[in-house]
Amino acid sequence: MKTSNHTELAFEEAIETVLLQSGYVKGTAINYKKDFCVDEKLLFTFLQNSQPAKWEKSATIHRADTQTKLLQRLH
Repeated sequence: MKTSNHTELAFEEAIETVLLQSGYVKGTAINYKKDFCVDEKLLFTFLQNSQPAKWEKSATIHRADTQTKLLQRLH
């Protein structure tokens, strides 16, 4: 007889598995910026890969403050 695991943890793990198989990327707590409710590493990697020309333009203008300025703007 097979028993089913009907717990909240099992439900969360099932949802996470489906999302990750669908292309979502799992972030880490260390990269999570509480002030802005975002995973900085994932956000900036996505923006740099999906919009390289715009990222470079922004980096030329804001230099070392590019990420901070973007987070403030999004906020």
